[in-house]
Amino acid sequence: MSKWKYKLESGVNLRKAIDDDNNELTLDALAECYKEIHKLIPEAYGKYELENDLDEIENQKDNLENHDEYEMSLKDCEDAINYLLRDFYDFCDAYRIWVKTDAERAQEINR
Repeated sequence: MSKWKYKLESGVNLRKAIDDDNNELTLDALAECYKEIHKLIPEAYGKYELENDLDEIENQKDNLENHDEYEMSLKDCEDAINYLLRDFYDFCDAYRIWVKTDAERAQEINR
């Protein structure tokens, strides 16, 4: 079992957006997660990496909004978002970053 070095507070919103199958909110939450990661470990995830990931998220938001114009299906957009999420979770695993849950946040509030 891994010991997590960091807890990603913005992960609560990401998990909720994913659970709600809300692609746009998922992308917004993913961007917030990457910004938080940059603040947590700027030496491992620098400004350049952050900008690249944010650009890719913006690209996917554009694809989602305009998929008909780009002759893409909604499934194509969802596949691309899932790819971004796989990369994100792989990164979190590699750097031992826990994506916090709503239940964990509720427990902290109730303490």
